[in-house]
Amino acid sequence: MGMTMTEKILARASGREVVKPGERIKVKVNVALNHEVTGAPAIDEFYKKCGQGAKVWDSSKILVTPDHFVPNKDIASAEMCLKLEKFVADQNIPRENYYPVGENYGVCHVMLPQEGYALPGTVIVGADSHTCTHGAFGLFSHGIGQTEMGVDIFATGLKELVVPPTMRFIINGKLQPNVMAKDIILRIIGDIGVAGARGQAMEFAGTAIEGMSMDERMTLTNMAVEAGATNGIIAPDKTTFEYLEGRAKGKFEPVYNDPDAEFSAVYEYDASKIVPIVARPFKIDNMSSAYDLQDVKINQAVIVGCTGGKFDDLYATAKVLKDNLDKGRKVAKGVRLLVIPATQKIYKKALEMGLMKIFSDAGAIISAPTCGPCLGGHMGVLGPNEVAIASSNRNFETRMGHVTSKVYLASPMTVAQSAVEGHICPYDIKNSKPFTELPYVIKYKNDVKIDDTPPLSKEVLGRELRGKAYVIPQESVNTDIIIPAHYLTTADPEILKKHALEGLDSGNYPVRFVKDDGTSDFKVIIGAKDFGSGSSREHAPVALYGEGSGAVAVVAPSFARIFLYNSIKTKTIIPLESKEDISKEIKTGDDVEIDKKEWKLINHTSGKTYELKKPKIE
Repeated sequence: MGMTMTEKILARASGREVVKPGERIKVKVNVALNHEVTGAPAIDEFYKKCGQGAKVWDSSKILVTPDHFVPNKDIASAEMCLKLEKFVADQNIPRENYYPVGENYGVCHVMLPQEGYALPGTVIVGADSHTCTHGAFGLFSHGIGQTEMGVDIFATGLKELVVPPTMRFIINGKLQPNVMAKDIILRIIGDIGVAGARGQAMEFAGTAIEGMSMDERMTLTNMAVEAGATNGIIAPDKTTFEYLEGRAKGKFEPVYNDPDAEFSAVYEYDASKIVPIVARPFKIDNMSSAYDLQDVKINQAVIVGCTGGKFDDLYATAKVLKDNLDKGRKVAKGVRLLVIPATQKIYKKALEMGLMKIFSDAGAIISAPTCGPCLGGHMGVLGPNEVAIASSNRNFETRMGHVTSKVYLASPMTVAQSAVEGHICPYDIKNSKPFTELPYVIKYKNDVKIDDTPPLSKEVLGRELRGKAYVIPQESVNTDIIIPAHYLTTADPEILKKHALEGLDSGNYPVRFVKDDGTSDFKVIIGAKDFGSGSSREHAPVALYGEGSGAVAVVAPSFARIFLYNSIKTKTIIPLESKEDISKEIKTGDDVEIDKKEWKLINHTSGKTYELKKPKIE
């Protein structure tokens, strides 16, 4: 049996001839990517483990790109960036690996390939969930938490992981003129679900992919994590090599699927049947055609981020706006259109090519490069009940601002046209249509179950696991609900836990997890499936945990991979899987206990008992 691209890369990085899905291995890392929100606490974890005078395993392989709250939005974000700068100096990280705000800076997942670090056949890890972006260059790229970055990667350069099986998505044919890569990936996630690729690689292939620019390919792999994937990947080809010519930081050796490689699933899409897609709040698989959402009025439209602020995204936006300007139409009154280039080089290129004039003439607001509004950090935060449509990658509650605001995700072309109309609308409405036919067939699908969960430590299981329950019966409770982004300028557990679950709508959850005095009486959180979806930031499990004040365990039928891993790695909140969804069986305030011998949850209030899955233990 042959190997897939992902398997070949991991085999080579682990020093083995062959690896198979499900095997746990350690691989050598070629690039470790860090920004200020997770890089600053990763530095603290590194020195905590290794001592203040410790040196990283290889300073030449660490890349530092502050991007989330830049240009610095406040003193706390400035302090995080200063910590990165000191780390670069203390560790003798090459200055060419450091990209602070200046003439060459920007969003990390666009900076890394722009500056030539995304090399086919290599391994990249980053303390950010969208690190999977770089798989567009035929490499293995994976998001991790800050503790793993500091304790494992900085110290050893080795990443432990479970080899993922590969789902293959073949997109053949020609896309409609108003359809982009964003529409393809939103369609795929809508078809398979936000956990549809859990623990697997998502490989994209076919004639439509072969005809795409690197910018468009990066959009596909960027959002693989939104389907629960370990990584996204595309075979390198002439387009890849032409992009890397003159910018590649070193030599590389590409790999390709063996002819007899085995896949866990094969989906084949007809590109011509894909229409402009919108992901409705508050889940990325909440899919609709843009055509069917024309009654949704908007307050803000945003072109931004590692998904939607690349040059091709700006070019598509300008094309739509220019077409409307030629007809005497501008951004609708009452709508804010924000255009935020992902990097300073993209900004300059757009300026030189006249795109900035188009944006300005159309009534758009142009910002310096930043992640900013994508995570509700700054530069476009939404107020109560406001509605935005964005080219970014997440539409969770509180994602772009107030808990009652809403974010719809779409391609840059749809975002731009919606800004002009004042409501959601696809570009070229006359040639647009609603869903009319299924654009794909499933050629092959195997029910794959990969257990990539690390073992719980005996230390955490020594805790008392009894107390009041806090019940959250909604699916996919995400990291933005658990700890909203405007608190990410700190990693201090004492500050974070005062704001845990602040993103829950008070209308649906009148009993708050945290009391007005900043403490919590609840010990066990009862959730629904896919608990903890979203970011690789460890702020979420850290915010929930507290033996004196805060929860000690979360019980849910399933967890998002990164949240599960981070909870175990940080030895904070204990994630335990129930054999069924019990979130509608238990009430907030019930006295519950976890039986660690029989692995059952006992509700002392109702007298009922529920079975748990026995966790792996060290």
